[in-house]
Amino acid sequence: MKIGLKLIITLFSLVSLVGCGNNGSSSEQISSNNNSIPSTTDYEVIDKSVSNVKTKEGGYVLPFNTVVTLRTFCGKDYNDIFPTFNKEMQRLHILFDRYNDFVDENGKDINNLKVINESYGSGSKIVVDQDLIDLLNLSIELSELTQGYFNPTLGELIDTWNYRYEDGKKYVRYSPYCFEDVDPKIEDIESSKQKMIPYDELTSYLIINDEENTVEFKKYKEIDKVTLSLGAIAKGYAVEKLKKYVESFNVPSMIDGGSSSSYGLNKNPNPNRDYWLVGVAAPYKVALSPQAIVNIKLDNTYTLSVSGDYESSYKTSEGIIRHHILNPYSGYPENFYRVVSLKSESRSEILDGLSTAIFSIEDKDTIKEIVSNIEEHYDIEIALMLEKEVDKENKKIDLYLTEDYEKLITKYNTKYFNEKHYL
Repeated sequence: MKIGLKLIITLFSLVSLVGCGNNGSSSEQISSNNNSIPSTTDYEVIDKSVSNVKTKEGGYVLPFNTVVTLRTFCGKDYNDIFPTFNKEMQRLHILFDRYNDFVDENGKDINNLKVINESYGSGSKIVVDQDLIDLLNLSIELSELTQGYFNPTLGELIDTWNYRYEDGKKYVRYSPYCFEDVDPKIEDIESSKQKMIPYDELTSYLIINDEENTVEFKKYKEIDKVTLSLGAIAKGYAVEKLKKYVESFNVPSMIDGGSSSSYGLNKNPNPNRDYWLVGVAAPYKVALSPQAIVNIKLDNTYTLSVSGDYESSYKTSEGIIRHHILNPYSGYPENFYRVVSLKSESRSEILDGLSTAIFSIEDKDTIKEIVSNIEEHYDIEIALMLEKEVDKENKKIDLYLTEDYEKLITKYNTKYFNEKHYL
């Protein structure tokens, strides 16, 4: 499916007011129609979201189909950081978009993921930007490390779940975040599964020339159409890349990846506490937002990724949740867990793809093996927590977590928490 919301993370007690350079009073009210924020001498939370991107046809799309926000705590910092942050986020979305065409400032067509997909089976070698080369290489690598549970050729299966059929006609679902409670036809699911390239054959059909920055998308067997989709990793890649840029200013700041899958944070400016206090959601909504099942304490700089089934979902007549995270092997959304949460000090894009993959894996030993292999391959340490529903009627959740994740927890929400088990 198109990139959907994967979690809600609530931040608590973000900041106390402390000095931001010279002494003085707070800034004037921020105008929602003005990207420029007046300089201020007090720390105050300032959020600004990335602007929409104009397509070749003249329409506008939301970058990564969600709200990507830069949060700073000083007006001067915002003015220094946001313009480049905004422009780069837009540029990365354009490269990874598989639905829309774009042109550059001179009106020249931009070779993005959509162009690569359209070249499938043609024998053409498409020259693309280095970031798209890097993300495709990473996607192939991550597909191998996750034993194919992350697969960048999932596009046709995603689109099968994004559409419904009625009287032989095809209707687009009315919202990518609110699906109608009608499953695709079984034969359509099975057909779209055949339009995926197995993870251990990807390098034979997706030919990437790193020296020439070209991609050739070869025809797989006699399949008429195979579609690349980077929705499960693109936003994490953008967050990780821009996180490094924001951190170079060495000021309190954070990146909110759409209140969905990835956060990149810097130092908390609170003089009495340099860590961040974050709530990880239980999969039950009160009003419009889920409540936290645990509060966790996170250090000065970290990445947090969470996949959940409570957004972009519907329930069948049997009460089965159909969400946006698809298993490449079964062709269906799985219900092994309600939420998967991962924490590391870096590599938002790895955690983004990994949380998606884990959602479709029932066997916990397989999960631990994959996480261990990824830790070793990328030289990172990953803390993991799984939320498994054990009592649907009373909304009770068992937590399966690593000891490293347990050390982060400062509070359990007894309304939802049942038991914990160590991985």
